Amino acid sequence: MIKKKLCATEFVLQTQCALTVANIAKQLSPRIQVMGWNWIIIVLMHLQVGMTQLSNVNLDDLQTNEPDHAGYGWPTRVFEGKVLTDCEGLGFRNATKNKCGFCTGGNTNLPKQYYMDCEGKCEGTASSLDCNGDCRGKAYIDECSGECIGGNTKKTEKDVESYRDCRGGCMSSGIKLFKDSCSVCHTGTSPFQDCTNRCHMPSQEKQMTKLICGRCVGGTSGIPASDVLDPCGNCKSDGIECPCNGTGKPDACGICNGGGVSCMKAIRFQPRALPVNTQATVRFY
Repeated sequence: MIKKKLCATEFVLQTQCALTVANIAKQLSPRIQVMGWNWIIIVLMHLQVGMTQLSNVNLDDLQTNEPDHAGYGWPTRVFEGKVLTDCEGLGFRNATKNKCGFCTGGNTNLPKQYYMDCEGKCEGTASSLDCNGDCRGKAYIDECSGECIGGNTKKTEKDVESYRDCRGGCMSSGIKLFKDSCSVCHTGTSPFQDCTNRCHMPSQEKQMTKLICGRCVGGTSGIPASDVLDPCGNCKSDGIECPCNGTGKPDACGICNGGGVSCMKAIRFQPRALPVNTQATVRFY
């Protein structure tokens, strides 16, 4: 508790000091015009220093609380009949002292947890909060959805899987992937699914049917490719001619793969010229 005697002493000293200032000002009043304002300011500055020192001495005398763990004293003072808190006595209005010994709140602009870690320990090392606000939590921001999942959020990767493709990448990447009936993720035609939607292992390519000329042939279909293709490789349904039955090319005389051997070669012929519209026999040699 603050002793009334100390309060009275402080009041008397301050009153005496105020009277001293008044007397000095009264004595100097005839000389103001001679001394000028600069001298008056110097005198008042010295008086202010004296008042500050007096206030500091009385503040130390009025300290009532025990020093905290850091060795700092927290004075309790009476101002106009109101008992001020520790922090208010230091000039921090509406502030309170936290357990670490710092004035927080009010006009300090400091949070109540100032100088504490996320576990509430002074000078602690637990400084990491997850996206859910949990100390040392395991929640994290999903890169595809931007949502906080895991930890204590009650959200899992399954809740945001619609933001990912069949390979686990983000849908926003622009790459379109599909999962076929064989559970294979790919960008286009499935390499393991034939035209009958049957799945085959990578070592079973020969068993896969292929779509040729609008029909599934080969593999396990039992339909040979020759049923839909001519010897030239054209679809029979297209009706395209296949010279030489696809075995080669005809020569100038129309003989398949003849090479022109059966064709006659003219070295000279007679007559070499005839009038127009004249009938004649031409001999080749």
